[in-house]
Amino acid sequence: MRFETVVLVAAAVVGTAPIVMSGAQSRSKHSAWSGIYSATQARRGEELYRRHCSSGHGENLAGLLVEPRFPGSPDRTPELAGPTFNNNWNDLPLDDLVERIRISMPQQKPGSLSRADNVDIMAYLLWIGGFPLGDRDLATQRDALREIRFLARQP
Repeated sequence: MRFETVVLVAAAVVGTAPIVMSGAQSRSKHSAWSGIYSATQARRGEELYRRHCSSGHGENLAGLLVEPRFPGSPDRTPELAGPTFNNNWNDLPLDDLVERIRISMPQQKPGSLSRADNVDIMAYLLWIGGFPLGDRDLATQRDALREIRFLARQP
């Protein structure tokens, strides 16, 4: 009886290996480095960023100096491009970042932009961050964005 159990467990493990491997392979194929947004979308995002985000994060996305709200709190708004930003979001699905933008920005009126506007802003952030352009717009659907990883470094 024990031998049969071992064989069944081994067969189950071996049988799922291709699924696990294909999941890892597809994950690496879908990243911010895969040309996932268009130049047109990034330009739309730039206009939206300038109108709704630059007053809080600066024209160059480097964050702005602010009075700390309490001792030990940051003295600048978060940067939206560069190594710190990239490392903070490394290996997370793009949907996490789009949702963060959606529920908390713009600071004066969170949630006031459409999902498409937030995704266009995301495309602009990717463009400024040096991620390659593609030939079509970044999808707005959450399921599609969950499949794309934000990777700090090109694979």
